[in-house]
Amino acid sequence: MVTLAVWLRAGVLIAAAACGLGKVRQASSQPNIVFIMADDMGFNDIGYNNPDMNSTRLDMLASQGVRLTQSYVQFVCTPSRGALMTGKYPFHIGLQHGILGRREPHGLSINYTLLPEMLQNNNYSTHMIGKWHLGFCASEYLPLNRGFESFLGFYGGGMDFYSHTTGIGNTDFYDGDQIASHLSGQYTTDLFAERAEELIRAHDQANPMFLYLAFNAIHPPLDVSSEYYDLYDPSVRNEERRVISGMVTSLSDAVGSVVDVLTEVGMYDNTIIVFVSDNGGMWSASGNNHPLRGVKSTLYEGGTLTPAFVHSPLLEQAGYINSELIHITDWMPTLLTAAGVDSSQWPADIDGLNQWDTISKGEPSPRSEIVYNIDDTTGTLQAAIRIGDFKLMVGDNMEHNNWYDVPSTKKRGQWPADITVGDTLLFNITSDPYEQWDLSQQMPDKVAEMELRLDELLQEIVIAPTSTDPNGSPNSNGEWETGWCTAQ
Repeated sequence: MVTLAVWLRAGVLIAAAACGLGKVRQASSQPNIVFIMADDMGFNDIGYNNPDMNSTRLDMLASQGVRLTQSYVQFVCTPSRGALMTGKYPFHIGLQHGILGRREPHGLSINYTLLPEMLQNNNYSTHMIGKWHLGFCASEYLPLNRGFESFLGFYGGGMDFYSHTTGIGNTDFYDGDQIASHLSGQYTTDLFAERAEELIRAHDQANPMFLYLAFNAIHPPLDVSSEYYDLYDPSVRNEERRVISGMVTSLSDAVGSVVDVLTEVGMYDNTIIVFVSDNGGMWSASGNNHPLRGVKSTLYEGGTLTPAFVHSPLLEQAGYINSELIHITDWMPTLLTAAGVDSSQWPADIDGLNQWDTISKGEPSPRSEIVYNIDDTTGTLQAAIRIGDFKLMVGDNMEHNNWYDVPSTKKRGQWPADITVGDTLLFNITSDPYEQWDLSQQMPDKVAEMELRLDELLQEIVIAPTSTDPNGSPNSNGEWETGWCTAQ
């Protein structure tokens, strides 16, 4: 007897209808790609790093795939998302200064070819669900004009999980290019997973699918249903941490449900699933990066080293922990390689490196250098780079530079005091991953060597715009809309 699994391995999909045998369609030989990005999930906000967190579905996917323990992202939302889409460091694309505010007349430059555009040009059906945060003031910046054929989500930063509003009630929630007021009241983690499931069920498997699923969990404002809130004992954690823990479990279940549907329709065996967070945990909202130093918005490890894994039957080696150096810019060339897109088609001068053999076979990483960020927008340099084992930080590294455990009181309380440090810090990240020992005074030659490299990189900065425009205010209906700036 020929089993369904045998048919799937042969590249043929048999769809069983409720009343009998459905159509037989030839499946694409190119893999489907589901790229899942959590929002503000810190190193200590997932079960496989913290047993107090219930993230069973995520933990299982990670354990059966490849856990990435040196997978770096940027320090806040917009820079990470820009780096993912372009394969370029934020300081090379003018996104190094921080997040894009909703009133900023800027966006990710239309001069760059994005990952979904590359995949769309190579047979992929491309869909985006969730948080964009790469500009919306001109229609050219919007996801539907940057390589995605469908979009459900929001253009800016944080958003209420039920009302889908920002600030004092303004709406930033779109289905395609239309305000999706009819979806108000539905919890976005569930809503996003349900849309992903709909797209997967409707997908024509003659072509591969690229699905970018960018959840807003676990970014504030914190909210979760009582079903998940009640899973956590109120006696052992503060109130906000209890909410955020429920949000993690909700997110984990949502991802699990998407994987279940991939299996149901016969796409799972030919799918690559990537899970990352956009930056470290936000301690002021009870996110946590213990035992790493620092938080979201800092260039310490706690702001830039987050949970990450790849899960796929296509991996040649799986079920192991990979400690090779990987950066968020690497996903573009890595996924293009997995998709069979020849490097001659890749955008020129990307910073990302192809890590497919590193991840799928356990081979050494081609990367030895990482730029955490370089920003001189305000006239004061703030930067960090890593070369081999060593990390150099320059500028004001005082803010939120402590180590932050999960608060044990009912309320979060005040920030622990910042630690007095110099303007130049040097760490051996391999032997000191928690950045406890500044070596700058003991190793001046290493500092000088790395400063020379930093000086070279400083010559490559693309200036980050910082202006705001009152024309970017919500319209008379309280809706954030496009069409009030010129795309650059």
